[in-house]
Amino acid sequence: MKDKQNLWQMMLKDTEYAVVMHEGYPVDEDSLLHLLHGLDYVVKSWLEDMIYSGAEYGEDIATEVQMTIMSCRFAIIDYFQQERECPELRESTTYLHVLKEIGLLKQAFIKLAKPYAKAQPPCPYLSNWYLDLPLKVQASFKFIHSKKIHRNAKFADEYGRPMYK
Repeated sequence: MKDKQNLWQMMLKDTEYAVVMHEGYPVDEDSLLHLLHGLDYVVKSWLEDMIYSGAEYGEDIATEVQMTIMSCRFAIIDYFQQERECPELRESTTYLHVLKEIGLLKQAFIKLAKPYAKAQPPCPYLSNWYLDLPLKVQASFKFIHSKKIHRNAKFADEYGRPMYK
């Protein structure tokens, strides 16, 4: 059995995901996908801690959360791919569908946070970090989406003449 992880290791601060997990939210598609990839390792780290602690429910929750991450990642990738390749055919994955998947991701991460919120002694720092990760995904997706809309918008005055900033 592996040794118990410290807080630093559980929060992936010693990995390639440290920047994307602990600094501002990603502002481009590649960074957002890197964050989503890092969530896989967050779940792996969480499961290792649950196994070390002797929790019997760890594998079921980890599998459920992992499937939710995968579904969310696929929705985001599909949305951005359709936008790039055929924006007129963006019916299969809509903006609202992606937000729904992110909402499911938030619900799933509550299950990761709960054991640390209820632990004796509680670990609110880690619990809150788990709850913040899906919010980071949401903020990033909305920012990237609004940046694309802003970039594609045509600014015109009341006479239809282009306006420049």
